[in-house]
Amino acid sequence: MKRSVLLFTFILIPLNTQAGPVYLNGTIPASQRVEDLLNRMTLKEKIGQMCQYVGIKQKRDNRYETIEEIRNSDNATLYPDLSVDDISILIRQGRIKSFLHVADIDEANFLQQQAQKSRLRIPLLMGIDASHGHGMVGGATVFPTLIGLASTWNPKLIQDIGRINAREMRATGYHWTFSVNLSIARDARWGRVGETFGEDLFLVGQLGAAITIGYQGDGFSDGENVISCANYFIASSTLLNGTNFAPIEVSQRTLREVYLPPYQKCVNAGVYMVMAGLWPCPGYMNISLPCSRPGSRACWVDWPLQKSCSERLIRAANYRTQFLAVPARFSLFTIINRHIITEST
Repeated sequence: MKRSVLLFTFILIPLNTQAGPVYLNGTIPASQRVEDLLNRMTLKEKIGQMCQYVGIKQKRDNRYETIEEIRNSDNATLYPDLSVDDISILIRQGRIKSFLHVADIDEANFLQQQAQKSRLRIPLLMGIDASHGHGMVGGATVFPTLIGLASTWNPKLIQDIGRINAREMRATGYHWTFSVNLSIARDARWGRVGETFGEDLFLVGQLGAAITIGYQGDGFSDGENVISCANYFIASSTLLNGTNFAPIEVSQRTLREVYLPPYQKCVNAGVYMVMAGLWPCPGYMNISLPCSRPGSRACWVDWPLQKSCSERLIRAANYRTQFLAVPARFSLFTIINRHIITEST
């Protein structure tokens, strides 16, 4: 798990050939830089590398205000326990690795400036839902939804769309898209059918791999590619009665023969992240995703939104998850972090 987290850290650290810490020297092999950085990190900083927060302006009333206006007003961030200054302090302490749905380039720059004031100066990862265009940012190109794109049966076109999407994301400070949704949509009652490539597992796998390659290209050194995230693992389209956040009841055979192949296809295509489903699915943690590409590994992401939030956080941290989205009840997450630290010492 540690190597996967540090892999992304290495990719985003600016090249620096001047004398200084080994991990900041772009002329030194990656394995040495990773080892040097890992040896410098405290346990709290390593836990911080697993933590993703929602952007400061994500609260509806904050969208069109500057950071300074939010700081000087009564309009809080999404986290009731945290002000803008509190979040800045957490970043400077190395306790935040990533942000979701940063509103604009000004906010992205502000957050990255705070990260550069931290002890190890590890840059932040910025993620956003950009499944068929960078539509949450004004002026970006918006394409048809995935269910519409699936009707083209054209992997090359889908790959090109991923390429355009990635370039527009990087131009606005983002590194990570929460795409592609690899659900097999066979229940029309489910409200997220439009987020998928449809009901055929072969087509979903082919187009999912194509858009993943479009997002990620040949790597992240050219400043035009973004990390792709396969979601929602697994069988998220089989929710009872088509109701979002309902339980899932599906056999192990169906999981492996119908719902697993598209994920396997994307992992083989080099997808960097896999997001765990938000819904209870018995047995999904017993399913592995072997990769046929040497040296490739997928990072795991979890969103602990269920009532048993503390239990899920601890289970995920002890499993193979590299990123945990921080709940709005920040104090609860702090308690859980303390539990993990106590259990590890």
